[in-house]
Amino acid sequence: MAAKASEDAAREYASQAAEPYKYVLQPLPDVWIPFNDSLDMLAGFSPSYKKIVIGDDEITMPGDKVVKFKRASTATYINKSGVFSVAKIDEPRFEKEGLLIEGQRTNYFVKSNTPAEWTSTSNIDKTNNGVDEFGFSYAKMRTKDNMTGQSSALSLHTCSASRGIDVSGDNKYCTVSCRVKAPDGLRCRLRFEKYDGSVYTFLGDAYLTFGTLIIEKTGGAANRIAATATKDPVTGWIFYEATIEAVEGETLIGAMIQYAPKKGGITEAGDYIYLATPQFENGGCASSFVITTTAPATRSSDW
Repeated sequence: MAAKASEDAAREYASQAAEPYKYVLQPLPDVWIPFNDSLDMLAGFSPSYKKIVIGDDEITMPGDKVVKFKRASTATYINKSGVFSVAKIDEPRFEKEGLLIEGQRTNYFVKSNTPAEWTSTSNIDKTNNGVDEFGFSYAKMRTKDNMTGQSSALSLHTCSASRGIDVSGDNKYCTVSCRVKAPDGLRCRLRFEKYDGSVYTFLGDAYLTFGTLIIEKTGGAANRIAATATKDPVTGWIFYEATIEAVEGETLIGAMIQYAPKKGGITEAGDYIYLATPQFENGGCASSFVITTTAPATRSSDW
């Protein structure tokens, strides 16, 4: 009992001693970077230069609390208004969730931002293409009349496994992603295949049903595929991605983005899917969109 009383008394004395100081502000840390749009440090020392826009003029000013930001390439992002934007070399990217920092990634889909040149099947009409109010280059991928009544899926953009991602080394993950819109009930299929140097082999599919956003996986590698779909309330685009994990013996993996009719149904006249930002990359999740031309392109790391 004596020990307990002594402990209680010590706690009370400590509480009384601390009372006068409970409202005193704690000292700032040695370095404090809030990661707001200006990237100004609240504490610390980092001499550099920052650009300030005054009217139509851009002025470069010296400062001693300027965070240095580096990236050796341009990069895309979705700004706080939901608009697709391109950041210059060394320009930080601020999305709705804050500062975007990513590692290096390569997009293996060529002509990724040129819808008229996507490698779709000849049974798809992609002449209705353009840029929407949010800056996304898209195509309305419409089935041609000769496909009415058919039940097969149709490719919208592809990366053949022979030109795909090398998974023979440490990297074992490949991710295909895109933004899509379509009438309820139609489906978007993300397909994976492999190539061993002479033979192409189907691996697995992930089907997204528009309206419900339900995803179904099929194929021998279905248990190695993870897929998600998220609808943006501002733009209406559905961001759809699927990742596959390679296993021992697989060397090259390719991917396809495809239209599929309603489950158990057939293609109806005028079926379509709006498609934007197709990407096939090495890694365990989708990253920001990489614009390509006639060959795969790489976005450098942020640091």
